[in-house]
Order: sequence, then structure tokens, then C-alpha cells
Amino acid sequence: MYTLGVNLSHHSSIALLKDNEVLLFVTEERLNRNKYFRGVPSNALTLIKNYTKTIDAILLVSGSQDSLNQSIQILNKQGVRVGVRHRVNNWHHLAHAAAGFYMSQFDQATILVVDGAGAMYGISDSGVRASETTSSYQGTFPHITCTNKRFVVGIYDKRPFVYTDDDIVKFKSKFNNIDVTVDEQLDIGWRYADITARIGFGIFGEGKTMGLSAYGKDNPNDIKIKQAHDIQKQLEDVFLSLVANVDTPNLILSGGCALNILGNSLIKRHYPTLNIFVDPIAADATVALGAATYHFYSQTRCIDKLIFAGYDGPSYSLEKDYIYECTRKYSIQ
Repeated sequence: MYTLGVNLSHHSSIALLKDNEVLLFVTEERLNRNKYFRGVPSNALTLIKNYTKTIDAILLVSGSQDSLNQSIQILNKQGVRVGVRHRVNNWHHLAHAAAGFYMSQFDQATILVVDGAGAMYGISDSGVRASETTSSYQGTFPHITCTNKRFVVGIYDKRPFVYTDDDIVKFKSKFNNIDVTVDEQLDIGWRYADITARIGFGIFGEGKTMGLSAYGKDNPNDIKIKQAHDIQKQLEDVFLSLVANVDTPNLILSGGCALNILGNSLIKRHYPTLNIFVDPIAADATVALGAATYHFYSQTRCIDKLIFAGYDGPSYSLEKDYIYECTRKYSIQ
């Protein structure tokens, strides 16, 4: 069975499975050299023909029907036939959780998805939207169950957010048997990104904010350094509060905020006996793999763990003078 996951959010990517083995995982930015690329991963899709001429199921996350059709057209031009086709935009956090869980090799785990901007959902014609920012799941191989979803709800170009009780009732009715938390306050990922922008690091510059935060104690009068220090402390407090509710010996972290190594390290210091697995991809590129793995295990009930061998990329020999040529071309001293 060949399963293909396609992510059209930032860090656009594809993941191809043959049964429970990952044959191909690649982000489009590695091929088109457009960092954080968002859209149809056309170059990556052309690689599928090297592995199979038939896709049993394609799962498209964070994309339109036109995007799905375009992806299938690219595959068809390469001589690849596609069977089942699904747009699974409501799988965004589920795919984060699935990628982390199946890569972890844990039999049982609590999975926390702590995102940045999160996954957007429309609620009403009045412009009310919901952003899923933090979710928790329980994994007992091969099954994953959502236990809580946290949303920021409102009209996003107005402060404070604007919504009605009817909006909330209508929204919560979409999630049967799941605890849904709704708030009008920006979650930690949003706030961290906002401070990052205010400091001047731009989109996806949160890693720089994390690095700057370490200088907060020695530079209390520098506004930007203090902002970085304070928001990092807030994130760490959120991490610890979330992990306080974990009742399994294993913890998995995914979503953009899982890339915060200071927060992850703090969890380990406070809970030294907890086994922690951080999704090595973590940002939205991982949802292509998560969608493919979740679909495969849900459909087949396979009892074998995911096979995902690491790949370090191409190797080059000094005999070809490749490295020396790169240093000359890019003026590296």
C-alpha cells in the first residue's frame, strides 16, 4: 500500500509510505531554494515516480480542492496513478501528533501539540474564526485519541476579539467527545511570534528570540532583550503547566513551539524520569508525514512500528573539489 501525505502550509512537504516504511520525505524548499515555501510542492511531487507508479491514497493538508487537483495532475504527468483522494484540513494538529507518535516508537504516550499561529477554522459569515493552538492526545499504538483542543476564537482584526455565544455553541458542536477550550486571549505561540516581530526578527524568527532571552538578566534596561527574556519565561511556564497533567511515562512534543530547546530542557529538569520525544521535524513540514501515517494505521490496523531511517543527504568527495569550489563560489573563508 502506497500512501502519500502532502502539506501545503509553510514548509510545504511530501511524505511517501510503502506500508509502514517511509520511502521519501522531502520539503519543497530544499528543491526550489525558497525558504519556508508555502504551496503545491511541485518539484517534490516529481520524485514520486522514482518509487512507484501507483498511489493508493493521497492526503492533502492545509490546501484547497484546486491544490489537490493540481497535485494529482503533476503526478499523472509523471505516469503516477492516484486512487483515493482526501483533503484533510481538519487534521492539522492530528497530523502533528501522529508524526511525533509513530516516529517515537513508544507503545503509549501523551502527545502535546503546541503550535504558533495554529490551524485556522471558519465559524460564521461574520468573520469569526478559530485558531487551534494547543492540543493534547493519548497514543496507544497504533491508535491516537484527542483529549483536548484549545482555540483562540474571534474576529482577528479586532481587539478585543468579537464573537457571540451562538458562535461558540456552533463551533463546539463540531467536536463531539472532545474537550474544547475556547479563549479570547492569544496563546503562547501567538504571543511569542508577536514579540519576535516586535523585536525585529521577522516571520519564523522565534529561534533568535530564544537565543536573545538568555541575556535578559544582565541587560534589564534593554527593552528588546527584556521582551525576549519575559516571553521565554512565559513559554516555559506554559510548558510546565501542560506537562503537569501528563499521566503516562512517555511524552511527545510537536508543533512549532516544540522547537524551543530551552523549554524542552526545563521539562526534563523538572520531570527527570519522564521519557521525552521531540518531533525532529516539529514545524508544519511534519504534517505530510503525520497525515500519511495516521491514514495508513487507521485503515490497516498494522501492528508493526513505523520504519523511518535517517538520511543525511548526498555525500561529496574532496577528489571532485566540490567543497573547495563552494568556498570559492560563496566567498567562504
